Amino acid sequence: GYEVGECGGAAVSHPTPGPWHVGSGSAARIVYAANGWAIADAKVYHGGNKSGEDFENARLMAAAPDLLEALKRARRQLVPSECDLSFIDKAIAKAEEARP
Repeated sequence: GYEVGECGGAAVSHPTPGPWHVGSGSAARIVYAANGWAIADAKVYHGGNKSGEDFENARLMAAAPDLLEALKRARRQLVPSECDLSFIDKAIAKAEEARP
């Protein structure tokens, strides 16, 4: 789910606000928004999936908003001259990449 806002007259999409969480029992592969709406199903459709792979994927997906925020906070505290931050910048850009 995306929320649409305005930026200079153009529509801008924003991800569903976190925090996100996974369901329980058979719904443990479903990712839910804070408002309780299902926003993703991590069902693995290829035949080679390992037992529980979809549940592990769902947990990682549910952590995405928190992980992105933690990475952005850490990035602000790091000094570029002391370490290569390009991999951090690329990960943040990938998460925030605009879609047409």
